[in-house]
Amino acid sequence: MTETKRIPAQGLPEPSSHTDSLAKREALALDEGEDLQRQADKSQHGRRETVRDLIAGCLHWGIIAAFVLAIIATLVIVAHMILPAEWRWLSVAEVATIKDTITSVIVGLVFGFLAQSKFL
Repeated sequence: MTETKRIPAQGLPEPSSHTDSLAKREALALDEGEDLQRQADKSQHGRRETVRDLIAGCLHWGIIAAFVLAIIATLVIVAHMILPAEWRWLSVAEVATIKDTITSVIVGLVFGFLAQSKFL
């Protein structure tokens, strides 16, 4: 019966200025039995979460800004309606445009809140 010879395990190359640090880290991780794919997936998940958090923050502050502007526009319309006729500064067409805009913003806010609670 023939004898089986084992191939000697090779260690990591000696550090030098020509060796790539990423390759050294990967080789070290493989020697220690770590799962590189799991680490890569974890890093990718972190990047995705960062982007998702950024989008959620922009959506959140955009909804707040739209809400504040809608409140200000509503206050302007109310003030315009309760002031005496000689103090009014908006034309009938401008009042109608502002009312339409406020309605659109309110509908957008409702959908924005629904999207934020549903998807984020």
